[in-house]
Amino acid sequence: MKLLLSIFAFAISISAFAQPIEGTLLDSWKDSTILGTAAFDNAYNDVWGFKVNNHEYAVIGSTFGMHIIDVTDPRDIFEVERFQGKDFGDRIIHRDYHEYKGYIYAVSDEGQSSMQIIDISQLPDTVTMAYDSDSIFIQSHNIFIDTSHARLYSFLTSTPLERNTRGVVVYDISEPTNPKYIKHFGEFGILRPNHVHDGYIRDHIAFLNCGNDGFAIMDFTDLDNPQSLGVLNSNAYLQSGYNHSGWASDDCSYYYMADETWGTDIKAVDLSDKADMTVTNFFDAGNSSPNSITHNQVVACDYLYVSYYYDGLQVFDVSDASNPQRVMQFNTSSRSIQRNYEGAWGVYPHLPSGNILVSDMQEGLFVIEAIDSGCDPNANLKSCNAISSNDDLKKENANLHVFPNPIYDQLNFSISGISDLQNGTISILGVDGQLQLVIPNFELQQGKNSIPLAGNFQIPNGIYYLKINSENINGIQRFVIHQ
Repeated sequence: MKLLLSIFAFAISISAFAQPIEGTLLDSWKDSTILGTAAFDNAYNDVWGFKVNNHEYAVIGSTFGMHIIDVTDPRDIFEVERFQGKDFGDRIIHRDYHEYKGYIYAVSDEGQSSMQIIDISQLPDTVTMAYDSDSIFIQSHNIFIDTSHARLYSFLTSTPLERNTRGVVVYDISEPTNPKYIKHFGEFGILRPNHVHDGYIRDHIAFLNCGNDGFAIMDFTDLDNPQSLGVLNSNAYLQSGYNHSGWASDDCSYYYMADETWGTDIKAVDLSDKADMTVTNFFDAGNSSPNSITHNQVVACDYLYVSYYYDGLQVFDVSDASNPQRVMQFNTSSRSIQRNYEGAWGVYPHLPSGNILVSDMQEGLFVIEAIDSGCDPNANLKSCNAISSNDDLKKENANLHVFPNPIYDQLNFSISGISDLQNGTISILGVDGQLQLVIPNFELQQGKNSIPLAGNFQIPNGIYYLKINSENINGIQRFVIHQ
């Protein structure tokens, strides 16, 4: 890993931002009858948002359950409905939410809980519980939905068959109110973490925040053969601690992550070479206290929105990823900063209005005026993988297989299912799509084919794609060189 470059980046870490503006509070909501937890006195936890039938809504979790707040008029917000969690009370610290196709998926990390799915499609007229079951799911610390592929990923999960599954559990939600368990994963390339705390997934590419063990990127396109794209061990970047959460930039050139460790900065990870990632920038809330600490991060257009426990909402302009600028702040809590977990929990900036939702553990929901009301957070999302790992050999029902994988000094691949093989062009490309090697008019054989990766064909260690083009084959397959 490029630790020396990380050290250089830290040496020029951003410390002299222009003075950020104070965010404008539009309205807030809390229910003083809701009990705080015994652990952190937090009545509230995560926040999400959505728009349906020309109304904007916030979802905020509590020790009671889930609260749906109408924020259409951001200066006059009100609770529409609340749903009690399967387990509830002052031991419930964590809840998490995501929305998919007119449903909110709700989970909790404590107690004898369940997966709850709430039908929000008929709001503002009605909202109903469509599913509440612990048959395949009991607890989860965090969830993320890859909406383009109807998969729900769960982290730190407990299921009836596998208590305390500490890696990644994948569910099929193609039928939104009938979730199906697929499988779970606990190894990510060379990283075998104690657990995965959280993740961000776009188009099968998963960015996994692995607590004290670091950070990993996986391609889960083929769940029977997941591919490791890159790993940052905990000792591979400065200011490492408890790698907690993060979010990719719209063009997927950077991943912004934070360690939930007092006194550490947000890290900007350059993704141009996922197999050899670099932490290029460190930046913070402008608070020199050793107890300043982040919790969650979300990107919307050219802005990174961060919930700091004691520093509240912090917004950074990341349009120039090499020079993030802190442009807005709003502190939701008046509690004095200490070595604890209090204050702002979550942030959600993806409402069409651009208004920013922030949840505070003790103070409830805050609606802050948009910094960019013209932002469409889904308009310019790019694939997080320069090349698809699709191994479909078009034109005939063929199979392409690289073996062994990883490879050492010779690329072996087999082809089967083609009745009349034609000579073709062999290309080897990097994960960024750059051509590494091309062999025109290669004599393709049924069964085993070999290319020596030595001498003129020598290619550095890393992740690559084998691409074959001929009259009756058009296929691509991922492989790893490890010499």
